[in-house]
Amino acid sequence: MVENQATYPGGMDKFYRYVSNEFQYPVRCMEEGISGYVMVRFVVEIDGRISNIKLMEQTEACPEFAQEAVRVLKKSPRWKPAMNNGKAVRCYYQLPISFQLE
Repeated sequence: MVENQATYPGGMDKFYRYVSNEFQYPVRCMEEGISGYVMVRFVVEIDGRISNIKLMEQTEACPEFAQEAVRVLKKSPRWKPAMNNGKAVRCYYQLPISFQLE
């Protein structure tokens, strides 16, 4: 439990915009018309870096989504870390990321 959860700079709308801009739709999945999602869990470190990325769920028809989500998360700008008693602390963060063909 933390007093203030870790946050992406500018909020979650900006995070999902970042993911959308950086994500490279896997060619096979695009050709086969596959949309999907991944559920990721990661640690936001006290310096805002993301580490320990784990896949909790993924679209089985396109495992490439998971690989690409991990790649994009590893490149993510630093987050504002969680705070507890006025000090930055490590915390887990879990969120879904959806991939839709346009």
